[in-house]
Parts: sequence; structure tokens; C-alpha cells
Amino acid sequence: MKFDFKTDRKSEAFCNEIAQDMVRLFGVSQEEAEGRINREWKGKRMTGKVLIIYHEPSDYWAQRIYYEEGVLWWVDQHLPVKPHP
Repeated sequence: MKFDFKTDRKSEAFCNEIAQDMVRLFGVSQEEAEGRINREWKGKRMTGKVLIIYHEPSDYWAQRIYYEEGVLWWVDQHLPVKPHP
């Protein structure tokens, strides 16, 4: 089994999309992406038509799972740099 939590066909496909987004966005391996998803949702039940995960796109979850808690990844965190004197 690829995921350490209960999935159905729809949620497994969505989790695969999340993993693919992590690979694309962060250059991690498929195995690392799946491991991060497992760590996030291990022991959860991801089955049924109405799941909170479907309220956001897969790239949202890829970033939400990839970054540490408290990181505001959805806003531009690049601060302007003072010019060299």
C-alpha cells in the first residue's frame, strides 16, 4: 500500500496529485513526497465524497504538507534587500 491511511479511489488519486505537485514544486522524489503525505495523514480515514481536503487544490496541500507549521508560504516572504553601498 502506497499510503498509510485509508483511501478510496478518489482520495488516492488526489493524494497522488499532491505528491506530483511536491515533486514539481520542490524537486523531491516521489518516495519523499509520499512519505510526507503519510506523515501528515497517517491513521486518518480519507474516504467518502465530502472530505475537507477537496476544498483546496492539490498544490495547496503540497505546500501545506511540505512547509513547517507557521510558514506563510501563500504570501511573498521575500523581503527587499538594501542596495550595496
